[in-house]
Amino acid sequence: MSSKFLLVLFYLAFSDIASSLRNIPGSAQCIKVVQLRGGASPQAASANGVPVARSASGRDLQGTAFTKIVYKKINGEIHKSVEVVGSWSRFKTRNAMTKNKDGDFEIIIELPRGQHEMKFVVDGTEWRCHPGMETTTDSQGNMNNVIFVDNIPGAKQTERKFTTSDGVYVASKDSLEIARDVVSRLEQERQVAQEKLAKAHSQFIDTLKSELNSGLVALNRSKTVVNAFQEQGSKGLVSIKAAGEAKITEIRSHMEKIRDILDQKEKIAIKAVTENMQQRIAVLEKEIARYGVVGPELQELIDDTNKALHSSSTDSTAFANKANALVSKIETVTSKAAALMPPTDDADFEHLQLNLLPPQNA
Repeated sequence: MSSKFLLVLFYLAFSDIASSLRNIPGSAQCIKVVQLRGGASPQAASANGVPVARSASGRDLQGTAFTKIVYKKINGEIHKSVEVVGSWSRFKTRNAMTKNKDGDFEIIIELPRGQHEMKFVVDGTEWRCHPGMETTTDSQGNMNNVIFVDNIPGAKQTERKFTTSDGVYVASKDSLEIARDVVSRLEQERQVAQEKLAKAHSQFIDTLKSELNSGLVALNRSKTVVNAFQEQGSKGLVSIKAAGEAKITEIRSHMEKIRDILDQKEKIAIKAVTENMQQRIAVLEKEIARYGVVGPELQELIDDTNKALHSSSTDSTAFANKANALVSKIETVTSKAAALMPPTDDADFEHLQLNLLPPQNA
């Protein structure tokens, strides 16, 4: 909030400050409340979710007002901390108060206009009402202090009833001093907020720089690793290619030797089979030749014997002579036929025993 806005705010509110303050005599140790004209929203930032309050007359009060609450020491008590909590937050949010130069605790808070109940939390544990302020009992039997936040433009002091039920207490200072104090404190809060924002922004920039520097270190480290991998990979390409080509050459040389051996074995095997085949053919050809000699002789004797048998009925003497000669020939030729062996026509080379080893040089 700018200082110009606060001055305008102060000017607009000053005419109503006198009618917004109440004074309860007989108690020097009281709660001090002063209101300045707030925003147009129906609830304060510190009182989110609170419905629109009602005035003492029962009518709705729109908007908010800045309220200064002072908790003065009671019988010289000294406390470490005082917090205020009220119906504007359904007694859920504790608002920490600040100790002033007099040792009292105070806070400036923006509240919805209307009547509110509140309590103070002393030293973080003790919930209490301030004896210098009016109290009321809620529906659950709890006793609370009462404040009334009101700032109705145009209202005259003579139109207000200065009763204790209003729950608004005036400090011993005059109205102008209190109003100036509210504006001054809001201005201080604005300055502190700006300083905090500047500090947070500076910390944010420093954090970004730190993160980027850390990221840069990580990037350089990663780049070093990647470069090493790339160099190692490039060398690996050369090594793999050289080793692969060497292995291919080795395999080809080895297979060349194997092919030479296989060629030798092939020649030996073909030669052995050829020789064995030629031997079989030679034997079989000799056998066939013998069959070719004996076969015609047998046929000739068969023919002569048939003729002799036909002539036996016509010339017995000639038949007898012819038959004696044929019997001797038949015995000789059939003996030849009986001596013949079956042909050795074995064509199976699968079981041929082959010595495929090349001859060893002596």
